Amino acid sequence: VRTGESRVIATDGSIGWVAWSVCNAIDVPGIHGLIVNSTDVTARKEAEAELKASQRQLMEAQRLGKIAYITSDILADRVYWSDNLFDQRKVPRRPFFTLQETMRFLHPDDRQQHEAIRAAAIAERRDFENEVRIVRGDGSIVWEHSVGRPRYDEKGNFLGVLMLLQDITERKTAELALAERERELSAILDNAPVAIFLKDRNLRHLRINRLA
Repeated sequence: VRTGESRVIATDGSIGWVAWSVCNAIDVPGIHGLIVNSTDVTARKEAEAELKASQRQLMEAQRLGKIAYITSDILADRVYWSDNLFDQRKVPRRPFFTLQETMRFLHPDDRQQHEAIRAAAIAERRDFENEVRIVRGDGSIVWEHSVGRPRYDEKGNFLGVLMLLQDITERKTAELALAERERELSAILDNAPVAIFLKDRNLRHLRINRLA
């Protein structure tokens, strides 16, 4: 028996799809030939094409937005990454990680805080958010904003977490640089030997040094 799927041109000129099978019945009495069966699968093929197109668009949107996701399975001790997260974290692709392996990507100084936020959300059965530093496969450090949702079975047993991750390194770097400039400006003003104050056009004070 041979099977396959082929495009066909209908009498009205439209193009469709058929799934077919051919069975050799040459030695079957009364037939002595081939038995061919075909089924119109145009609707299925069009749905599959639309699904693939949607998946490509979703992956492109995730890439442009630097968005990825992970899902964890506590019972199996496995964490699964979306394809683009491997690129985002500069890690070779593999089927899954253990929970301990995944935690190692968190910056050591952020790990305890993240685990505490995650544990509280699991206990309270609610979503959680956090911003952490990630140590990538090449040793570079980036910032990620994570939104997590704990998952439970019908009996209420904890199964794992679905997490949406976004690389926010550019924004976080800008915020930290701005904060550093603010600290430097405050230090200059406070150490100036004269009184200094800044007002807006409505004469409201914006900044005052310690001698003002």
